Amino acid sequence: MKKFFFRSILGILAAFLLWTIAAEVLEPAYESELESGFGDLVSGIEEAEGNLTGWLAMAPPRGERSLADGYVYLLGHLVRITNRELDNNPYNPHFERAITFLSKWTGDNPDNAYLIAPIDGEFDYLVTGQVPYYRERGATTLAEIPEAPGLVLFQTITELIGDTGSLEELVSCRNQTFADLNSHNLQVDPDGHFEILLSGEKPDGYSGNWMATRGNLACEDQEGQTTYADKVASNFVVREIFVDWETEHPLDLDIVRLGYEGLPPPVMDAAARAEQMRAIGEKLPNQINFWNWVMQIGLEAWGDRNFDGERRLPVNEVNEASPPFLAGGTAGSNQLYASGMFALEPNEALVLWVTVPKTPDYLGFQLSDSWMQSLDQANYVTSRNQSQMNFDADGSSYLVVAHEDPGVRNWIDTTGLATAQMTFRFWYREEPSPADFPKIRAEKVLFADLFGVIGDDSVPSFDSAARRLEIAARQKHMRLRFRQH
Repeated sequence: MKKFFFRSILGILAAFLLWTIAAEVLEPAYESELESGFGDLVSGIEEAEGNLTGWLAMAPPRGERSLADGYVYLLGHLVRITNRELDNNPYNPHFERAITFLSKWTGDNPDNAYLIAPIDGEFDYLVTGQVPYYRERGATTLAEIPEAPGLVLFQTITELIGDTGSLEELVSCRNQTFADLNSHNLQVDPDGHFEILLSGEKPDGYSGNWMATRGNLACEDQEGQTTYADKVASNFVVREIFVDWETEHPLDLDIVRLGYEGLPPPVMDAAARAEQMRAIGEKLPNQINFWNWVMQIGLEAWGDRNFDGERRLPVNEVNEASPPFLAGGTAGSNQLYASGMFALEPNEALVLWVTVPKTPDYLGFQLSDSWMQSLDQANYVTSRNQSQMNFDADGSSYLVVAHEDPGVRNWIDTTGLATAQMTFRFWYREEPSPADFPKIRAEKVLFADLFGVIGDDSVPSFDSAARRLEIAARQKHMRLRFRQH
């Protein structure tokens, strides 16, 4: 009886072993392909996690909050890249959010909604838009419609910044802009409707809004030599910049590939799906690595890295306003930037005086964390634009960066961070001469001495009730801007 029992057990084990071996040998090619792609994705996630702390990946200084925010940052990239790889393609594109409230990157502007649609410059596309809640008639540009975002920028670009993981792409002309339009030169119908044709060439006799998707683009290398190369666009980018958060609304936008309406995209086989998973696993760690290097080496946020005695992001001041030097050719057009880092003790504040010889069409200021994510702009006042600031009669203003509320409207809340990045943005329809660039002066002071520095006679009081109303308005706008329904 015992022999029979043991023989039965051995038989079952042998059969199971043979079945397992056969299953491995006879596994369909598509199954092994998908497993391989998924394995590369998992490896990419693990590599990305290592980039949050690894010194070779130029990770920022460690701290409890910084690392906790870093994991959110990683997951935000994962969601964004996954959506882009699996759920969008240039054959049947649609607009998606390049940045969400929980998926921030690139030093995003808190006033912005960033939208993106993948395109292929070999095809033609039609973008249609409508300003919601617009009841008047007679507008000829978006800038004339108060319900529209205060400023909207449209671009056709070659590639998304950061996917290679290397700063080399900033000087290789990988990321370039073909064409751009904005609220002031975009033609709209009297009812707020508009169309934009995206194509390689402008049709004969076409007089509407048009943006190029192919072209021979110039590239200037580090030695000043210029070469030219034929390129095609891969993305259509929209920046909706909200100035008055209480009256402006997101645009209704759509995009279609002309001549292919009603046709489905190609069916994805196992090999194609596996490649998508590999792309996610490659781009995720690359993005984290790239922006770590931007902060550590490109911007010198954490110290003088080229040993020239200066930091590109100075501490408790900002550099001079200038066009972007680390944008890779795809930053918002016609913008000037001024940036720095604050480092404040609990009893300190930083005052920034701003003078604009030529009034910009848009002025914005923000704080960002170690990962170049804008701080929570809904529940804290971590940013301001010109509609959210008090100005003196001569057009100058000031901002107070502090850990606690000083009772002035122009306060910027650090949310408890001892150090973070500060960024000014100035947008002009026509770029001013350098003599008319904005001027910014900074001074670190004791919080107790603040009113003596900014002049208590000129400071309107802003009590806690007013602050709650201000934040409630911000929360309402952010629910609208990032609505999921």
